[in-house]
Amino acid sequence: VVRLLLENGADVEARGYNEQTSMHKAAGRVVTDGYYGGHVAMLRLLLEKGANVEARDHDGRTALHRASYDSHEEIVVMLYEKGANIEAKFKNIRT
Repeated sequence: VVRLLLENGADVEARGYNEQTSMHKAAGRVVTDGYYGGHVAMLRLLLEKGANVEARDHDGRTALHRASYDSHEEIVVMLYEKGANIEAKFKNIRT
């Protein structure tokens, strides 16, 4: 569905609740059919389409913060390899 939306002009940087982008959603905890995990394939697609790896939500959190908090090692590595700042701080001065 995400690929179809992007191919038909959806904004890869669109923001929703708490100013989160699709990167935040893909990197964070997701429950699908009882599975807790990030959406690796969706994250790859978003990155291919030029999503900003450093996009911040209303608290200053990046997708890397979300992935780290939810212990998604594969996503953390992927974001790091794409240039995510491992020293980025959010409003609560956490890294």
